[in-house]
Amino acid sequence: MQEKRPLSPREIKAIENTMRARSLPEEVVCLVGDDLRFGLSKEETDQYLNNNYTFEQMKIFSQALRNDLPAEVMELITSEKLSAQKMAVVVDFADKGIPVDTIRAALLEDGSAHALRVMLKKVWAELEKVKVKPETEGDYEYANTVLAEVREVVSGIAEQEKRYQRLNEK
Repeated sequence: MQEKRPLSPREIKAIENTMRARSLPEEVVCLVGDDLRFGLSKEETDQYLNNNYTFEQMKIFSQALRNDLPAEVMELITSEKLSAQKMAVVVDFADKGIPVDTIRAALLEDGSAHALRVMLKKVWAELEKVKVKPETEGDYEYANTVLAEVREVVSGIAEQEKRYQRLNEK
């Protein structure tokens, strides 16, 4: 595989000027410029520019690229059309080493970003407590067992939220 060549300051400036000519917001131009100076390629920054993301989603996607998260995580972020809040949770826990399949299973729960964070935090705590490396088949089964327990807790939280909403409506 050919190593990517960092762009020169002149090339970066030309890209920024092109973006300004396309009337992109200055904050987006600055984000792309910073990423290019960091060493990301133009193709990598195009991944978040061409996905109709909000600026918050672009910043989170940029952070995922800078953290060099696996392609599976990047695909999960783009294919699921996640909110910025859920994207941040996914990137945070993927960066900590939570298996992608566990994150994907947690995303199947139709809850808030907070519920997702609670669920993944519980999985992370259990993995840390026993110092399990989530890369083997047994660890995957263990993580799914913990995830099932967390789902019970999250469903309780969701039920409480619904009760509070009904009370507030009255």
